Amino acid sequence: MVRFPATPEQSGQRKRWSVWRLGPGMVTGAANLDPSAVITATIAGAAFAHSLFWVVILIVPFLLAVFSVTSRIGVETGQGLLDLVRDHYGRKFAISGAVLTIVINLAVVIADIMAVSDAFSILTGLSRMFFVAATAFFVWYILVFKDYQKITRALVVLSLPLYLYVAAAVLTHPGVAGLLHDVFLPKMQATADYAENIVALFGSFLTPYIIIWQTSSRSDPEHEHHDADSFLSTAVTFVLACSIMTAASAVLHFNNAPDMTTRQAAEALRPAVGDWGPIVFAIGIIGSGMVALPVLTASMCFDLAQAVGWKSGLSEKPWEAKRFYMLISAAVFVAAGANYMRINPVTALYWSMILAGVLLIPTLIFILLISNDRRIMRTVNTRWQNFWLSASECLGHTTGRFALATSSLLESRYLLMSADLDTLIKLEQVDREIARLSAEVAALPKRVAEIEHQLSDAKAKVEQAKTAMKSQELKRRSLESDIQSFQQKVAKFRDQSLDVKTNEQYKALMHEIEFAQTEIRKAEDKILEIMEGGELFDRQVKASESGLKTQSAQVEREKEEARTLTAKDEARLKELQVERGGLRSGVTSDLLDLYDRVLRARKTALAEAREQRCTACFVLLRPQKWN
Repeated sequence: MVRFPATPEQSGQRKRWSVWRLGPGMVTGAANLDPSAVITATIAGAAFAHSLFWVVILIVPFLLAVFSVTSRIGVETGQGLLDLVRDHYGRKFAISGAVLTIVINLAVVIADIMAVSDAFSILTGLSRMFFVAATAFFVWYILVFKDYQKITRALVVLSLPLYLYVAAAVLTHPGVAGLLHDVFLPKMQATADYAENIVALFGSFLTPYIIIWQTSSRSDPEHEHHDADSFLSTAVTFVLACSIMTAASAVLHFNNAPDMTTRQAAEALRPAVGDWGPIVFAIGIIGSGMVALPVLTASMCFDLAQAVGWKSGLSEKPWEAKRFYMLISAAVFVAAGANYMRINPVTALYWSMILAGVLLIPTLIFILLISNDRRIMRTVNTRWQNFWLSASECLGHTTGRFALATSSLLESRYLLMSADLDTLIKLEQVDREIARLSAEVAALPKRVAEIEHQLSDAKAKVEQAKTAMKSQELKRRSLESDIQSFQQKVAKFRDQSLDVKTNEQYKALMHEIEFAQTEIRKAEDKILEIMEGGELFDRQVKASESGLKTQSAQVEREKEEARTLTAKDEARLKELQVERGGLRSGVTSDLLDLYDRVLRARKTALAEAREQRCTACFVLLRPQKWN
């Protein structure tokens, strides 16, 4: 087994130069790029695009200075940072530092277990709750029973897929000129969210547990310090952080970036690997998480053991360092239990990094004091190391105060801005009501005309029905007249038949009589048809007249209602015009001109934004505008 940190007895092998001589730097870099750092960079890119690049660039000298100084402290003193604090500044300060580290570590361990479990969920399709216990048990098992350094060194390979962020950034970046512009002329925002992201970025790459572990991992006097370790960790951190932010800014757009899910964060890799993005992301998160979790858990417990002077070290048997191993077991158990609270992993990771950034300052103060104390160190800091360490303390303090100040300032600015906005909202509501009432008043005469036209149509139909009845009556009378004429002819022909002399004359008169009788029967049939139709027309006329009477009454009621509504609308319009004048007088002329111009052009001056889109024109808002 390997002691945490390594002991002289375990490091007596012959020194050889190889890539593994960079082991502590590589493991530090891998742990420093744990899921917390990946998610924090993703949130920063999704929320503020490239406007936080300057923070990442500013972190580089901080990282170099901190890693260089902490490595030198470990190599020259052979002690961990909290050992030195306890021996030279008192047990009270050491315990306080250990408590701060435990608070940060525990928050990050909880969040990293969430992220790793969620990554397994992405790969398998099962709920992440199935993998919480297994992840926690794996961390506990390799810390208690296995050589965690060998295992985590092998697991570093699993974090290599995260380097695909570099490819995603290359494929999606807006151009070198645009990037350089955003780096050297960033669009800074005086918002609490912007300040929180600055603190979170510092917390994710300069976490106290990484600093203390960096010191402890070099406390082996047989380990020769190489600046290449620090440069390697810093270079890896810088390149990946910038790549993640670039890819996230191009692909991810969210109202509130910390509320995104792990699956959504994985979409930033889509430009490089397409639909394989979530799978590649999950593998990278599992690898980086499994490298970081043992370091986080062991360093947290080792710090407390250092502070109180308990026997500790992973090389000790569990029964030889009972308190130390009980701390490890308790930490893993608490972290696993907290994961069943169903917190969003991205939100947990983000806020744990803000906490780490806030609690970074006390750790930096102790590093600055110890590294410049000639009673402890053989060599003290250079001027540039002191400068960057002091600058990081000042920046962290200033950024924290800035976040609080901007929150208060924005609240007061919001109240002023809210007053103007409320007035414009009310003004647009009044304008819309005026437009509605004006349109209603203008439409009422048309409505009355439509009603009168319908009544006129009904009257015309009644007249048509009556005309049809009169026409049928005239036909009936004509047919009755024809019947009477034919009857007279029949009587006349019968009288003549009595005086005929020849048979031929008699037959001719009988033929005329038969023809007349046939015509009489036809006329009588037509009269019956006309009489039946007349009854139908009569019913139709009566129904039309009844309907016309009802419709006439309804038309009169509607016309009266229209006149009443018109008078009411006109009165309301006068009131609204007065109210409109009062509202317009309470808005500045520039804002009022803009409002009128947009209202004329778009018919809508103010529109709500939902899901990062304008509900009026449906244009997607850029993250910088939305946030």
